[in-house]
Amino acid sequence: MNYNELKSALRSMNLPTTGNTAELQARYDAAIAASANADANADASSNTDAAPEKVLCNGVELTPVAGSDATITSFVSKRRQREFPQLLNIVPDGEYHTTGRFALYVWENGEDVPPTFLVVEISDGTNSYFVGEWEFTARTFGIRLQDGTEFTPAWVLDTLATGSARSEAVRNMPANTPCRKRSGVGRWTSKSGERNYAIAWIEQPE
Repeated sequence: MNYNELKSALRSMNLPTTGNTAELQARYDAAIAASANADANADASSNTDAAPEKVLCNGVELTPVAGSDATITSFVSKRRQREFPQLLNIVPDGEYHTTGRFALYVWENGEDVPPTFLVVEISDGTNSYFVGEWEFTARTFGIRLQDGTEFTPAWVLDTLATGSARSEAVRNMPANTPCRKRSGVGRWTSKSGERNYAIAWIEQPE
């Protein structure tokens, strides 16, 4: 802007118009910067002071937030924490053997005294995994798959014992005991009807 344009602009802003071109330019630039800052602060204040959006869902008032909001991430984390640990989910289907190594798995479910489980290491010769002791012992039920197939796997340990007796049987299982991890889609029948669910188990190879 030239000298006359600067004087005209400053006059419209009710600012002094005395000084040379450089002084007028500096005064004009400062006024523009101050105006931009004021607008930004006004927007921030407006966003901060605005009441949260409220919506009704089946008669219940909700306050929607993003999935990254602390209330949502905390809810999901606590829910996951309370679910029984599914140790077989990360184990690929296939042939394995026990390694003779065991560990104690503490289920951090939010209780003052969290439960502790005995877990067993299995390996395919390359990768190793720890799975629950309950996966090795015989059960009172068979498995019904989605296609209607029903069978009872040959469990690695032939025992229906619970508690310490089961743990003792698993603890005494020798290293290199062969086992197979399998999974499928099962069929569950209850009073409310039938539904499919993912199942996984360990059995003795044929």
